[in-house]
Amino acid sequence: MLRLAFAFSTVTDVELGKLWNRLERAMREAEGEKEGSIDFEVRPERGTMHVMLPYDGHLSVSRDCEHCALVVESNLFEPWEDKDCIEFRPKEEGQWLSEDGDTLQEFIGGALSRYLKAPVRL
Repeated sequence: MLRLAFAFSTVTDVELGKLWNRLERAMREAEGEKEGSIDFEVRPERGTMHVMLPYDGHLSVSRDCEHCALVVESNLFEPWEDKDCIEFRPKEEGQWLSEDGDTLQEFIGGALSRYLKAPVRL
């Protein structure tokens, strides 16, 4: 069991690193398509990536080794005022899917696009 948790931890570290790079690039591209700059900060931490946005918007992606999932917690998706979380599990090489079949990249990109009113493509 310990070996499985270590392997999952390694896989999620790689995925969070890739997601961080995609997110930084996508946010810079969104800035170019929106008039004015977008004030944001992406802070990777051990096992978690935090995205801080204007007007107290935030999004965090964390690993949950117990459930073998990446968990997205945010105030960017419905309901807007409440924190909520959605789990994404590995299904294929590089694909993390929710119970609804959304990919992690599509879900985060859609939530950021709606919140920022600018296209964010991960």
